[in-house]
Amino acid sequence: MLRRRLAFLGEPSSYFYDGDTPLRVADVDDPFRKGVLLIARATSRTEPEWLPSPLDDLTAAAAADHGPQAAQAVHD
Repeated sequence: MLRRRLAFLGEPSSYFYDGDTPLRVADVDDPFRKGVLLIARATSRTEPEWLPSPLDDLTAAAAADHGPQAAQAVHD
């Protein structure tokens, strides 16, 4: 699940759209929507920096407990 989350974070997205066009913070006047977009921006910058560490830890633990095949399953 963490690998899917990391892949998802690499895709462009937004919470709010104008038709098919994602809205950016600069495009929104509502302060609450701005807040949601600012929080999402901070998360999308920070989470990808953090995720590789627990993924590496889980991979190492799986390999130690169950061998290389289990470690590969963590990557899939």
